[in-house]
Amino acid sequence: MKRRNTVLALVAATTLMAVAPVANLVPASNLVMTAQASASYNDSEYALMGYLALDDSMTAKKLAKIRSSKDSVGILLHQRGNHYNIGFGAHDTTMIVNANDVTVLYDAPKSDGSGMGEKNASKTYSKADLANRFGSDKAYLDQVITRYHLSTSSNQAAPTAKVSNTSELGYETITPMETAAAITYYRQPRMFKDALKLGGMNLTQSDSSSVDEPGNGIMFSLLPKNAQQGDFSYAVDHDGQIYFYGAGDTHHGSVNLRKVIQTVNDDGAVNQVRKLASETDLQQN
Repeated sequence: MKRRNTVLALVAATTLMAVAPVANLVPASNLVMTAQASASYNDSEYALMGYLALDDSMTAKKLAKIRSSKDSVGILLHQRGNHYNIGFGAHDTTMIVNANDVTVLYDAPKSDGSGMGEKNASKTYSKADLANRFGSDKAYLDQVITRYHLSTSSNQAAPTAKVSNTSELGYETITPMETAAAITYYRQPRMFKDALKLGGMNLTQSDSSSVDEPGNGIMFSLLPKNAQQGDFSYAVDHDGQIYFYGAGDTHHGSVNLRKVIQTVNDDGAVNQVRKLASETDLQQN
């Protein structure tokens, strides 16, 4: 009986090897990468991954060791909603975290070799690819996130239809759509009222590198829904400074977002601003 069992075991082992040869087994390293790709990462981690994907000379470990600074030596790192701005005292890079990918806006050399441009190039990386490439660096990325007090939430790019219960707007907590609605209230009060009557606004984004005050490199344009004309545009700098633009990319003054927020709070218009924010849709340009 013992010999018979031994023979059966050998037959079974031979059959298994014939069905699944060793050469076709998935390497353990591939299994690890697959697990990393399916892991959940927050938007700040994806933003930093996007920067690492663009800059081959930078690693997550090195990024975590560089000190913060307001001069040309350390890092300047800011977040506004789903936009992340990182720089080292000169030209900076902006990472925009979308639902399924990260778009990186950066300076590319001018064709004539005369210097650097201003956000005149971009690359988009899928979140799945970034997770595969940099998922194992999560601990270092989280060190950077903690140091700069970046958000640890996900899907910040997606507007929320739920009105917040907070009594006032806050500079550190205002959402991108609330920002758009608050700016409209401050700058274009008549358009603000029209947008509430017409069921909201449409928000489009485009490159702002050609204007004299490009902000973080994104031009935001707002137009009430079902309206054919009457839009206005603005760019926002990393410190919250807002630059207004009219027809022909003409600069029409500026104001800091903190003043805009204070005006909305002082006027008791928070609920109206949040209502319009919930009815503002992001449009593809």
